[in-house]
Amino acid sequence: MVVDADGLNALSGHLVAVKQAGGPRVLTPHPGEAKRLWAGLSKSAWPSDRREAGLALARGCGQTIVLKGA
Repeated sequence: MVVDADGLNALSGHLVAVKQAGGPRVLTPHPGEAKRLWAGLSKSAWPSDRREAGLALARGCGQTIVLKGA
């Protein structure tokens, strides 16, 4: 399942459910959406390195992350 846009907003604060979901999910946030997802997942600061931020989010929610942008 690919999750984008309002689907990502609905998941903010509920990433535990995503981690436990049956089957793979691909989340495709832009940086703002990713930061909102991260805030629901971790109290630590959003990583400044873009690659590390995407990897940390993927590890945290147990799904594939495609972090949009340059």
